[in-house]
Amino acid sequence: MKKIISSENIDDVIIDESFISAIRWKKDDLIIELDWCGDEKLSKEFNYDIKSSVLFFNFVFSLKIDISFQALEMGEIFFKQFKAKKKSNDWKIEFNCSETPSGNISFRCYDFKFIIEG
Repeated sequence: MKKIISSENIDDVIIDESFISAIRWKKDDLIIELDWCGDEKLSKEFNYDIKSSVLFFNFVFSLKIDISFQALEMGEIFFKQFKAKKKSNDWKIEFNCSETPSGNISFRCYDFKFIIEG
């Protein structure tokens, strides 16, 4: 089963308190693979048997990555909060990390979607 949640409907699903397991580029797009904690509203559809979850951002610009790992702590990035705010012609995206590692990832994009496969 595959579910695609558009940027306009992103507030319908909880993405907070998950892990970023991979970040990769594909031309002008940014793909962020998540170790997603799930959302109770979707538990009937997926029964928490999620094989992959990906945030796919179209035409990313103004990217800033400021993440601080302590010694011997490299690995997945746990983010406490995901914010997506619609601007006039684009979206402002933020991943806030308040634990280990600490810092944030922020950028702008024209559109994005959240893809869940179970």
